Amino acid sequence: MAETQGAIGSSSRSEMIAQDDNLFYLHHSDIPSACLVSQPLTGDNYETWRRAMTMALLAKNKMSFVDGSLPKPTSPASLVISWERCNNMVISWLLNAIHKPLMPTVVYAKEAAFVWKELKIRFTQSNAPRLYQIQQQIINCKQGQSPISIYYTRIKGLWDEYDAYVTPPVCDCGAIKKLTEIQERDKLIQFLMSLNESYGPIRSQILLMEPMPDTPRLMPYWFKNKDSESFIFHFSLTLSLRQLP
Repeated sequence: MAETQGAIGSSSRSEMIAQDDNLFYLHHSDIPSACLVSQPLTGDNYETWRRAMTMALLAKNKMSFVDGSLPKPTSPASLVISWERCNNMVISWLLNAIHKPLMPTVVYAKEAAFVWKELKIRFTQSNAPRLYQIQQQIINCKQGQSPISIYYTRIKGLWDEYDAYVTPPVCDCGAIKKLTEIQERDKLIQFLMSLNESYGPIRSQILLMEPMPDTPRLMPYWFKNKDSESFIFHFSLTLSLRQLP
């Protein structure tokens, strides 16, 4: 009996995996009125919209309908029907994720790949202006009256957006690791520079650490320890324990 139930369970899992791998599979929750992203495309948010939409389409295994890697088949008829059904579904998702004033240019498109390409041509701009804006925002990002958690969330969002625009070089040497360490050090310095002066003692102690820690590893200690001495003690102790064999 147990063996039979195990065989049935294994068969069901195999069927589910097969469905997920099927580019033409649509779940019963996949409906034309679904909105896959929280913020619609307005024009100036194209890069963040494209990233969010790409993740959503990849999750639904439908990215191939917009990137041109799955053109419309010519036969058999059943495959053509399946492709058209999925293509129309993806078009509906794209239209639902676009601000209404922008829809007239793509609403009559017959293929999702055309909509995707049209939006890219229309709204893709040089990265330099946006990188300039992000750098300015990072410089002007101060803690002010905000708690550490809110301040860190703001500046980390700017770091992540900047990194999304900049493609790192690819190599097998150790230079990439060193470059990453330098970038993390620079982020930590940016974070510390804009803290309130009440965190001056903590900032001074962190800058004296060798090697300097990265910002994410520091965050739990900001929340648990309110004064500089307990912060430095607990963080230094943790680093020492991690270095033990």
